[in-house]
Amino acid sequence: MQDFDTQAELIKLGRLLNAAEQDIAFLAEARAQDLRLLRKAMSHSLFNQGRKVFHKMAMGAKLLPHKLLVRTTAIYGPVLCARVASEMDPERAIALAVSLETEFLADVSIALDPESTRDIIRGIPVEQVIAVAHQLLARDDHITMARFVDSLSDEVLSQTLDSIDDDAALLHIGFFVEDKEHLNKAIVHVSDERLAGMVQVCEAQGLWAEILSLMEHMDQPTRMRLANVAGQQDEKIHLSLLKAIEAQDMWPLVLDMVDAMDEQYRPAIANLAAEQDDALLIRLFEVAKSYEMWPLVLKVLAAMSEQHQQHMAHLAHKVGENPEQRRLLAKKLGLLDALNPFLETYEEA
Repeated sequence: MQDFDTQAELIKLGRLLNAAEQDIAFLAEARAQDLRLLRKAMSHSLFNQGRKVFHKMAMGAKLLPHKLLVRTTAIYGPVLCARVASEMDPERAIALAVSLETEFLADVSIALDPESTRDIIRGIPVEQVIAVAHQLLARDDHITMARFVDSLSDEVLSQTLDSIDDDAALLHIGFFVEDKEHLNKAIVHVSDERLAGMVQVCEAQGLWAEILSLMEHMDQPTRMRLANVAGQQDEKIHLSLLKAIEAQDMWPLVLDMVDAMDEQYRPAIANLAAEQDDALLIRLFEVAKSYEMWPLVLKVLAAMSEQHQQHMAHLAHKVGENPEQRRLLAKKLGLLDALNPFLETYEEA
């Protein structure tokens, strides 16, 4: 299965180094957490270069009247302003930011180091934060928006997300957010109708990887909400999800999603899955074996009709698992009766 966290980290690292995808492709086998550490180390190194000079410039800026300092930003340009801002007193930097044009401030935000300017970012009025966010959104700059999610207060983050009516953009931003726990707090304020829109855009634009990769990091209540919203969608949405599994080998993520949803929503997805190509279904059992996910697979099988369970049993036999082990696990899970058609056929195969 593709590691979506690693994919996101590679994209962010390429952005930091201004490197083409093929130039850092050799890092694709690295773990996401290792790539994150590498990116942060490089980021700190880059931002520390010339720091003494920028600190002196920030000290000198204290001597300038506010209006003159605002005019000076046009001479410095956004990159230099971003570096100097990280060395400025937060209150002075906030006052300066409030006086800047939205487009210029968006340019500055691209070059800012969120970790060293967190107090500045949190002090900018919410209206200006939203304006800059929409400017970045117009540029499809989801990475910069995601970098600042961690720095915004929960209230400002919630208001900013509410102002964005593009569900696909929210998924792209979430894909690049580093602290997914902070995103959990924001999703609490997102309505089920909005979550349904996000699920529907996955079908329309092929963004299942984005939303499923987010589910990996969601707390249990949020996972259940999103899973149930997905379960309530029509067959077209569910079929799109199954096709995404086939294209991107996402059975582990989908099993987690089905496990999180209420039992009433499982049969529709489970029975539709059983009608797909045998190769895809055999892969399900291979995943169960490789990732030790048999408990989740048995829950999905228990939601299938008798005819589908029997067909799945013949496919499971091809993988070479021990039927008796599956019966013992089903008993432990309290699924013996629900899985009787599968277990009996499995043992006879």
